[in-house]
Amino acid sequence: MDPNLYEFSIAFLGNYSPQLIQPYWLVHKELIQEGDGEAAEIEITHPEITRFKLEWASIEVSRNKLLIRTAVESKFEVVVELMIGIHRLLRESNVHGLGINHIYHYEITDEQGDQIRDCLTPTNNWENIFDDPKLLSLEMMEFQNNEIKNGTYRLRIAPSEIMRKGVSVNINDHYDIDSESKSRTSVANEILGSNWKRSLDESVDKVKEIWKRVF
Repeated sequence: MDPNLYEFSIAFLGNYSPQLIQPYWLVHKELIQEGDGEAAEIEITHPEITRFKLEWASIEVSRNKLLIRTAVESKFEVVVELMIGIHRLLRESNVHGLGINHIYHYEITDEQGDQIRDCLTPTNNWENIFDDPKLLSLEMMEFQNNEIKNGTYRLRIAPSEIMRKGVSVNINDHYDIDSESKSRTSVANEILGSNWKRSLDESVDKVKEIWKRVF
């Protein structure tokens, strides 16, 4: 089953000044094109949070997180480069964690919704508890500590927030950043640059495996 929409996002956890990271600042630092900055739609700018949209991505900055999201597949690598570029300049961000996130949205029929429910949470387990149980959300998580990463991997299946009659598969590939010999922000950049494609491919494989078992 192919997704109707795929959202790719990157979140860095650290220390930020929301009023600094603005479209004009990104243009001035040559991180985005001047035309992108001029066309940016600013939703809010405040000492606690800044949020704006480019034509191909949305950016949100709070005091402890920077999030860049896109649904334009041709811009996935551009988003990665933008995040890395920002943190080459903001080395004092003291990044302590990063998430590579994948959200797949699917339009489904009632019958498909029942198939998902019956496969992942069989209704016979809920006999005498509910008359007609419906699956609202299911979240699985594992700790990962290996040669590639130290962190967690979360997968959540829930109603789509975009499609009226749909389901989403939300994957959070989280990395804890801990380094005594190098800047943690530099380490976060290295991890992102080395792992985002692998993370994307792994998310595709996991989602395919889920639907193969369901349908």
